[in-house]
Amino acid sequence: MTDVTGIETAGRPMVSQDAPFHWIPFYEAVATRLLDYRNDRPGLARAFDGVRADVGSKVYPDVFPDGHEGPVQDMCPFTFMWLFSQDGRPARRSRFAGLAAEHLGLDAPVPSSFVGATVTRLKQAWWFHYASKRTDEVDRIWRLFIAGCAWADRFDDPDLEAEFRTALASVLQRTDLGWRAAVGLFYVRPNVFFPLGQKHRAFVRELFGFETPPPTSDDAVEAYISLLRRVQEYLLSPTAKHRSIAEMSHDTEGKKDSVDTDADLPSEQFPTAPAMTEEDDPHPDDDAAYGVDHLIADGCFLPQAEITAVLHTLRHKKNVILQGAPGTGKTWLAQRLGWILAGERRANTVRVVQFHPNTSYEDFIRGYRPQATDDGAAGLVLTDGPFLRLAERAQETPEVDHVMVIEEINRGNPARSLGEMLTLIEASKRSEEHAMNLTYVQKNDDEGGVWLPPNLHVVGTMNIADRSLALVDLALRRRFSFITLEPQLNEAWMQWTTSRIRSRGVDAGRFVRAVKAGIDELNEQIRTDPSLGGNFVIGHSFVTPVDVVDDAPGWYREQVETSIRPLLHEYWFDDPERAAAAADRLLAVRA
Repeated sequence: MTDVTGIETAGRPMVSQDAPFHWIPFYEAVATRLLDYRNDRPGLARAFDGVRADVGSKVYPDVFPDGHEGPVQDMCPFTFMWLFSQDGRPARRSRFAGLAAEHLGLDAPVPSSFVGATVTRLKQAWWFHYASKRTDEVDRIWRLFIAGCAWADRFDDPDLEAEFRTALASVLQRTDLGWRAAVGLFYVRPNVFFPLGQKHRAFVRELFGFETPPPTSDDAVEAYISLLRRVQEYLLSPTAKHRSIAEMSHDTEGKKDSVDTDADLPSEQFPTAPAMTEEDDPHPDDDAAYGVDHLIADGCFLPQAEITAVLHTLRHKKNVILQGAPGTGKTWLAQRLGWILAGERRANTVRVVQFHPNTSYEDFIRGYRPQATDDGAAGLVLTDGPFLRLAERAQETPEVDHVMVIEEINRGNPARSLGEMLTLIEASKRSEEHAMNLTYVQKNDDEGGVWLPPNLHVVGTMNIADRSLALVDLALRRRFSFITLEPQLNEAWMQWTTSRIRSRGVDAGRFVRAVKAGIDELNEQIRTDPSLGGNFVIGHSFVTPVDVVDDAPGWYREQVETSIRPLLHEYWFDDPERAAAAADRLLAVRA
């Protein structure tokens, strides 16, 4: 049996393709044509560039390992299909679709309507990195594409299903594209694969009670295939409110064109997209999007593999503490990890608080606070603190990650400040069945008590050089993963710092290497001091310029005199001459 595209469909779920979903045959035909490019990926890259050039848009360069730029030599099929999935305006979308078909040599009717076809935002459209960072991700994506097409066309073939399972697991677990993979598969075979953008996940939760697992979880593939079968059973039911997956997708937006925001997807390995203009992006309000590439661009010098590992731990453990010596960027990184999980810079799903010796349970969780009553009189009202307010928001929007950042978590008394939350924050207790009655009970509390949702994460910071603080409670240690940040005076730091020095008559590269040598020598002295050790080394933040530096020697001298010298005198409080000598050696640095 064949459908209107000429694609053989034996074993594929046959679902109505009635209007207004005229785009479905075109999408399937394009996907089938793309299979011919599996061994000619440079040719597909040229076709991609050709479409962009014909429409007058920027042709994106690739960045190669030696740093030079040039035409993209590789291309994945999902990125190519984004060409006509990027704009909510049907006329512009049709133009891209027609040019894509032309460059592929495909003779197929170009749709004029795209209702129900998810719109992919520009910043989420690229599925692979620059060549300078690329590994085998494009191979994995192609394998998923090929396996997805094959299984969708023979939905009852167990061998094809097994290959699809393997390919999907490879993409979900070895990249951080997350459930964007399901959106790409939906483009390929819209009658078989269900997209799992943010609003689609909320939709199946409401319709089926289906909770989408994290894409990297062990049961993610099984859960997705189970969802596909459930969707097909639903569509064949005489009581179903929808006749196709496209109609279901259309319904997620209240009969508006679907937009795949994917705000909660992890971003740590999302492609480093080339420079984009507002004209390129049909959703310019998405400029606040935030991922690992943004983090690195902001000045994070950790290797990307380490950033990915930290995010993996945070997603699975739910609670981490970033600990390290002064100046290792703990607070700076903690907040941005929250932005990455939220997928948005300065997201309102990230709350930052700071503990101090007087932080109490009543301040942080719940307690009686002074407040005027309805008649204007002063009184005490039972009020939720910032942690419970954020937890409530997380419960209301389970498809979006929320993050509580607690600065200097060991400066207060965490056990006293957290109370029952010390139990509820455990990753294994993030469900309603583990609800507890709190010290103070609100009238609107559920009958079973209060519980924390799995999309709420806690990131604490801890200065391990502060000798005035007591050791962290063992109960707290068991519930958090501890990640130690070291000074990152590495190649990334050197490139960043060098790029910000504009001092006339100063060789920026030479100057930065001299600064690094001075700090490295000082840190070695600190590490080998029996009274100090590795917890007291000087972090890179002390010598990292935020803005462009017009007077590098003057800027460096100020950093030493106002930040590093006072710290050294605190370290060697009983030997001020040693502290002064160490600071003076830093000032003796010559480029």
